[in-house]
Amino acid sequence: MQIKKYVTIAIISILIVMGGISSLQASDDDEYETEASNTLYYLGGNYGNNDFNSPQEMWPINDNFLAVSALSTKNVTIVDISDPDGDNGNVSVVSSIHVGSLQNRKMDVSDDKHYIFVNCYNNLTIINITDIYNPTIEGNINVPGAYYIGVSYVDSTGYAFCTDYNNNLVTSFNCNDLTNPTKVASVSYGNKPHGIWANDTIAFALGHKADSVATIDVSDPSAMSVLDTYSTGNLHRCSAIWGEYPPTMYVGSLDSAGFIFDISDPNNIAKTWEQGYGGTQTCTVIPNADETVMYVSVRDTGPCNSKLYAYNITNKASPVLLDMIQGSDTGVTFDAALAGGMVVSRNYIFCGDGDPPVACATDLKAVATFRFGDQINETNIQFIDINGGTNGTTVYDSTPTFNWTKVDDAIQYHLQVATDTAFTNLVVNLSNISEAVYPLEYSEPANVSFILPTANALTTYATYYTRVRAYIS
Repeated sequence: MQIKKYVTIAIISILIVMGGISSLQASDDDEYETEASNTLYYLGGNYGNNDFNSPQEMWPINDNFLAVSALSTKNVTIVDISDPDGDNGNVSVVSSIHVGSLQNRKMDVSDDKHYIFVNCYNNLTIINITDIYNPTIEGNINVPGAYYIGVSYVDSTGYAFCTDYNNNLVTSFNCNDLTNPTKVASVSYGNKPHGIWANDTIAFALGHKADSVATIDVSDPSAMSVLDTYSTGNLHRCSAIWGEYPPTMYVGSLDSAGFIFDISDPNNIAKTWEQGYGGTQTCTVIPNADETVMYVSVRDTGPCNSKLYAYNITNKASPVLLDMIQGSDTGVTFDAALAGGMVVSRNYIFCGDGDPPVACATDLKAVATFRFGDQINETNIQFIDINGGTNGTTVYDSTPTFNWTKVDDAIQYHLQVATDTAFTNLVVNLSNISEAVYPLEYSEPANVSFILPTANALTTYATYYTRVRAYIS
């Protein structure tokens, strides 16, 4: 997990004059923004966007982008999440593609991040996102009478596995020719199967109305077989699964419970943890990358007061609640339903906010952004100079060099330049500052030296304020 250190360095005043910069002034005192340990923060959201009309699922592409499958709009939309600390959570639509005339459901993304596999009623559709700004349909297969909801693509074999909600099946598809996927075989499982995860030997499927989960042998996609099932009443309407860190499976049940399962022995599914949430619907259960923190989104079916929970899962048999944020909290505007999937990236959480229960007003059509402050250790980043100048020094170019003390364990920095001390009007907002991203502008002769790129040059008359944040691993 990456931990983000919020440290505001010396406030710099810069005045642009005739293409140059003069009257540079810096305050003598450093100001620091630090977060409380283990605290959830609501940053805002992209609301009222029809691309997110009833978001069914969201899937990470990388730390810069995620994909949203919208059930009502029938679109798959790519969203930029590279700088979530900006205004209103700072998520923006990059591109969108219409994938069918019926309901979009679950998704999976290939390991190379070039293809999205999405179910749209009786279709399995493959979307090419090699050019993330111009997605195109790569391939598609239509199976009359089916209703595919869950999908999992296995890169090592080139097969996709889908749950057929209408016919109580798990079906395999050969996708080695991405332009022409073909149906291979099916195995009967449960009642209204929903989500699924698979690797080259085992699949883990959810029985939405079967009160059960199951392991399935998929080592031969043409001859699959159910290995084991686990049943409990609270699994009724289980719908969301996160299985990217096997053998641990994270499951959400719309009948108000979250689960952790261990399938290290596929013939003996073991429930590790279960937590009920009363009269609400548990929508998504997802851990961070190193499985130390788990997030659970819950849709309130009554007073429109959805919740997001954070747990310490160092011991997966006994998660410890760290914090909870809800729609009724001061300054929080989400209130309909965090029902549209979830993506965890670094210490940020992105939730689909839509598909409200009857008691709530409207579908917010949103991607809501949260941040988790996990054990922030204050680091004393000191501002040194801009172009070698301190208070009263004149700077004669619009791409000055910023210098600050280096943080030994930092993997990247975040530079902001604004026209106000509250940093609400940003003119420069560069995250991912490192030698790898900015090889010509970044150096560490002793401390950090960063030349403002030409694309971000200061070009207007104004007083500017600067701060730097450090990301550590």
